[in-house]
Amino acid sequence: MAVYRMVSSFYLREYFLVNSPLTIDFPCEYPIKIIAENFPGLERFVFEIIDSNKVSYLENSLVSNFSRSGKYCSVRVSIIATGENQIVQLNREFMSDSRVRLVL
Repeated sequence: MAVYRMVSSFYLREYFLVNSPLTIDFPCEYPIKIIAENFPGLERFVFEIIDSNKVSYLENSLVSNFSRSGKYCSVRVSIIATGENQIVQLNREFMSDSRVRLVL
């Protein structure tokens, strides 16, 4: 007698994500989310790094959310990404600041 296992959609999705490379067609609209300690000028800090790398962004795409305690803040902005190297460079610059916890 054969034993069959039910495979949840979660595991199937994980299988396909791991076993099939995702491709992004550049240039494209690419959202970046920075999660950092809540400090005055966080939004200005985000735009300074974006501007220093000469990256175009969509106006009015900035969204900020605060944690329940107010200790952390997330800032999301959509950029016009021209390549993977550009995204990697932005991530490195954001993560080089000790107040930044995560870049998605």
